[in-house]
Amino acid sequence: MAQVLQYLNYRGHYAYRQNTGGARSSYTDKFGRTSHRFIRFGHPGISDIIGISNMGVFIAVECKHGYNKPTKEQLQFINEVRKRGGVGLIAYSLTDVEKVL
Repeated sequence: MAQVLQYLNYRGHYAYRQNTGGARSSYTDKFGRTSHRFIRFGHPGISDIIGISNMGVFIAVECKHGYNKPTKEQLQFINEVRKRGGVGLIAYSLTDVEKVL
């Protein structure tokens, strides 16, 4: 993932790591009552790397390692990007990105 980000930015594209997930949080109000909650962040299935090409085209790169396969949500996100004229791909190596961009 670091190589892909470095490559994209070196080539003049604007790209960043898009984190998703969740975290447990506690909050104590002024009356001393504590509540717990689970906070989700990011859109389910959004790609690991999001960016804009130097030509103004949306880029989404889902990075995978080894035999890992993309989830149904990740494939849906990539397909939505492609349907709308963006570049969406699953990358197992930097070579996969170089071939497309």
